[in-house]
Amino acid sequence: RKANEMAPFTNAASVTVSVEMDGAAGDASQAESTRLDGRVVVRVTGRSSASVEGIQVTFSGSESVYVRAWAGLAPSSVRREIVRAQTHVHGADTLAPGQHTFTFSVLVPWWVPSSVAESEQCQIRYTVQAETLGPAHALSDEVEVACRRIRVSRRLARRKRLEQSVGCPDGSCHVRFSGSLSRDVVRPGAHVRLDVVARTSDARFGVRTLVAHFAEHLVCHVQARGEQRLTRKITGLAAVRLDALAAEQHPGAPAEDLGETVPRAGLRRTRSRLAELLQRPGTASDGARAVRQIRASHVLLVPRGLSQFSSELVSREYRVTLVAEVAALEDAQGAESEHVFDGSAERPGECAHVLDTAASPAAAGVPRLGVNEQASAIAAWPIDVVDHFDVPFDELVAGEPQQQQR
Repeated sequence: RKANEMAPFTNAASVTVSVEMDGAAGDASQAESTRLDGRVVVRVTGRSSASVEGIQVTFSGSESVYVRAWAGLAPSSVRREIVRAQTHVHGADTLAPGQHTFTFSVLVPWWVPSSVAESEQCQIRYTVQAETLGPAHALSDEVEVACRRIRVSRRLARRKRLEQSVGCPDGSCHVRFSGSLSRDVVRPGAHVRLDVVARTSDARFGVRTLVAHFAEHLVCHVQARGEQRLTRKITGLAAVRLDALAAEQHPGAPAEDLGETVPRAGLRRTRSRLAELLQRPGTASDGARAVRQIRASHVLLVPRGLSQFSSELVSREYRVTLVAEVAALEDAQGAESEHVFDGSAERPGECAHVLDTAASPAAAGVPRLGVNEQASAIAAWPIDVVDHFDVPFDELVAGEPQQQQR
């Protein structure tokens, strides 16, 4: 970065101002400690001194939501300032030729939402700006920093029941999902056991493909033409095939993103279009045999680097999603067929599959999952992601036999 420069402050002095952060600029770990430390470096070159009326540092943040054009609606954006705090690091002074360094420490409020660098949907940005004060000359320099909202759970995690009956868009039948997650509050990098049963409501149809998906939902609230609208982006973080027998397992890779914009009034008719991530022709599910019921267990690894938050314009949450593709049973005996898959003994993360045919080169040769969205039932359950637990000692001891935190 080239520092801002003014020449001359006087007829013979040239002054530059730059900001240097302790550690790498934008390091999220700085914001975790609620303080940002750095230095303002003022360089005066030439034979004369330079006078300033003061030097101040401003920590600011803002969130912006963008609306893409649809149905003749021109693109627009909504911006809101989240925080602005100023700190004076030096008063009026005459600076001699040379380099002058002024240290500062900026307080980052605990409640600020995490940084988001999405170019199409939204942005949440934080900057640190240093500037000199003066009636005729004001120099400044700005660096962007990353902040992360720290979430704390005040209770122990509990088992989460999974109960939903979801119909397929083509009207073939409903799929009833039942089961549980071993905990409803998790930390990034933790293990969660998933036990689930998927059964069709019609004896003529069975489940051909069953996939568990850990997805991030980024929701932006915007006002367009006097109507409240939601811009939603779904990012698949990890997926696991739950209907495989002793087939060879393959490491997975992140799936592609999926975004959509819908009116708030139409949310009732909007389903989690996560199946579009899986809708690919000529994929591993082609020719798979359908069974009336699938009973599966697996240990999921919660991805690292997650940050859940909610602000005025943007919110981010995480969901465990089950996608069941339905197909007609081959014979009447299949009406009572059952498939049991126990992947709980596998190392977490080893049973993930790539969901995107245009995946990264590192995922070459990994089987792609593919389902027909119109013949798939999709059920999703939110799961809270926190950074750590803050539980009283007596409650922790009492809960150890049932809930053992990692």
